[in-house]
Amino acid sequence: MNVIRFNVPPLRERRADVPLLVDAALKHFTRANGCIVRTIGAEAMQALTDYSWPGNVRELQNVVERLVVTGRNEIAAVEDLPAELRKSPLSPRPRKERRRTVADELFKRIIDERESFWTAVYPLYMNREITKANVRDLVGKGLEQARGNYKIVARLFNMDVCDYKKFLNFLRKHECQVPFREYR
Repeated sequence: MNVIRFNVPPLRERRADVPLLVDAALKHFTRANGCIVRTIGAEAMQALTDYSWPGNVRELQNVVERLVVTGRNEIAAVEDLPAELRKSPLSPRPRKERRRTVADELFKRIIDERESFWTAVYPLYMNREITKANVRDLVGKGLEQARGNYKIVARLFNMDVCDYKKFLNFLRKHECQVPFREYR
């Protein structure tokens, strides 16, 4: 099974496939059961196409099967659809903007305002205003920029050349190291 990898986008990103899948499911379920429903009305098909389908194809098949089993007319109408599909058309969920983290703010201070790691981060950490995780995230951002090179991170964090070992010792002592190989 893992010889060839297929990446199939979710149904909400393939709205043009919905009518084809509905027709295929409708033929399958009407063939298996001698049911009344033979087709889907235009408005009902539009409602099916507009729905976001969080359950993907399996949810669509279940809805069509329910229509076939409970339908009273040859043409399924919007009124025959489940309540969640009859509501106003759902657009795909808007992408949430990633919340800015403490590490984002500290990184911005260090890079944009040219503050040193020792003045921007160290006092906050020692006063327990930020956590190890915040420092790790910050170092990870630095490693991302420096492609996994801690010496470049030290320069990026506005440290003197002689502070490199002090920086590494601080990270080791406080368990804030991040594996650099992940960023190479």
